[in-house]
Amino acid sequence: MTLENGEMTADQRDLVRIHTVENRFEADLLVQALRQENIPVLLRRFEETAYDGLFVTQMGWGALLVPGDYEEEAARVVNRVLESINNDVVKVPATGEDQ
Repeated sequence: MTLENGEMTADQRDLVRIHTVENRFEADLLVQALRQENIPVLLRRFEETAYDGLFVTQMGWGALLVPGDYEEEAARVVNRVLESINNDVVKVPATGEDQ
């Protein structure tokens, strides 16, 4: 979607950031969920091999971008997926505690 001269296409100018992802796993889950809902999505990774991930702690692992027309619907999908992940987290008792 980027032209050879580095300029953004009209589609990219209309993209909005809907979520900053913490890692590749979260990114894959959210991208898949958005695509299943037929929402166009672009994953922009902040990894820089030359800097060995220096900016990941400051900016997150990446960002999900969608066309502005899909912003509200995409945000609902992302929130739904993140809530389901948080609700499915299994709490393991510490060693020695009753189960």
